[in-house]
Amino acid sequence: LAQPCSENEFDFIWDNINIRVVINREYFKDIDHVEIYCSKPNKYTETGYKSHFFREYFTEEEIKSKLLNEIGRAPQQQSLF
Repeated sequence: LAQPCSENEFDFIWDNINIRVVINREYFKDIDHVEIYCSKPNKYTETGYKSHFFREYFTEEEIKSKLLNEIGRAPQQQSLF
C-alpha cells in the first residue's frame, strides 16, 4: 500500500484503513480476479487480504460500491460537544 497504484489498481480509505483493490482482468477466460489488500486486519478481511472472482465485468466504481455495501459505510465521527 506504500507504493503508487498501477493502472489496474485503485486505493480508498474506509474507517481509517487504507484499502487497495487490484483488478486482474481475464484472470481466467471471462473471469476477473479482484484482490483487496488492507493496511490492517478488519471485520471484512480478518487478515488484511481478501479475494473475489467475478464472471461479469465491473468498473472500479462498481467494485468499490460492492465492497462498501458488504463492509458498511465508515462510521461517522461523533461530536465531542
